[in-house]
This record gives sequence, structure tokens and C-alpha cells, in this order.
Amino acid sequence: IRRPPRSTPKPSSAASDVYKRQLHAKCVAIAEELQQYPADIIIYSIDAVKKKAKFFPSFAEFAEVCEPMVHPRRSLLNKLHKCIALYQ
Repeated sequence: IRRPPRSTPKPSSAASDVYKRQLHAKCVAIAEELQQYPADIIIYSIDAVKKKAKFFPSFAEFAEVCEPMVHPRRSLLNKLHKCIALYQ
């Protein structure tokens, strides 16, 4: 059996590098989307999604956990802005 020279990467190594780059890109994309939520909600959603996800989670899975938690805060903030506007 003839072996390739050591300087030639193994095909599996090249595939692994591609996978790692894709995984990094997915993480960056999800992190950018999650920036719209408060840190405590993000931390909670990561734990919640981690417990039920069988595959690499999508942003939608995080949003499914985050949205119900952030809704009351957004509602309160909107009411506060309306109240401030009344007295200006």
C-alpha cells in the first residue's frame, strides 16, 4: 500500500476542517441574532435548548424560548415610553 506524503492532508482532515468552519459560521450567525435579547434570557435559552436538542440548534429554537420570556419586558418598556411621552 502506497501512502501519501506527510505534507498532504488526509481527506478526513480536510472534511473536518470544512465542518469546523461551517460550525463556526453557524455559531457566529446565531450569536449575532441572539444579541437582541438580554444576557440572562440568552443563558437560560442555551440551557433549555441544550437539554432538548438532538442536533445543532437553529436560531428559531433559541427564539422559541427567548420570545415568551422577553415579551413582558418589551411590553413594560413600551408602557414606560408612553408614560414618559405624556409628561414631556
